[in-house]
Amino acid sequence: LYYISDEVLYRFEVGKTPKKIAEGVRDVINVYDSGEIYLTKLDADGVISLFYYNGNKMSDALIKNYYRTEALANDKPVLISSEYTGEANIYTAVIKDKAYKIEYNISSIYMNSEGTEVHFVADFNEETKSATLYSAKVNNDIGKAKKIADGVSMGKYINGDKFVYVKDYVSASMSGTVYVGDKKIAENISYNSIKYSKATDTIYYFTDIPAKNV
Repeated sequence: LYYISDEVLYRFEVGKTPKKIAEGVRDVINVYDSGEIYLTKLDADGVISLFYYNGNKMSDALIKNYYRTEALANDKPVLISSEYTGEANIYTAVIKDKAYKIEYNISSIYMNSEGTEVHFVADFNEETKSATLYSAKVNNDIGKAKKIADGVSMGKYINGDKFVYVKDYVSASMSGTVYVGDKKIAENISYNSIKYSKATDTIYYFTDIPAKNV
């Protein structure tokens, strides 16, 4: 059991004295079975920073002006965080105690549940209401970004595994043309209805959604 008392993070095991891990703790982002932890601290100036604890030692601050965690791997210490600068968000891939800034004008970012791949939408065009989609592999660092498509409105991982993205999004019906990689699935798909079966590698969806409720 891990708990925070008076901004101090403790680890408690039945029959043992609680072990103090860190002081000045604001929140715990995630605890892994290995004992590794991502957590945030608040300094005297009111700045929130992200830290990594490897089970024995605390890292230096990995992200200052930490805003929130955008994506988190299920079983290993990999996350995507955003840092607010007052003008825009800066997105960073954090792998254990290493941080890698993603140098694009990103509007949204996504990571699969295994923490091995990210997709992000960047360079949003106000006139067309669309942007460019990129992907990158995550291993011991974040790999070179690869352009996937232009004219993308949004995307998401279904069930944490399969990434789909939308073009020609219609907000009134929350639908659009859905793609996987360079393969077009169908037009006028209800974006929130998409489901994925990993066992059969099959996507299910509703289509022919009316433009407005009647």
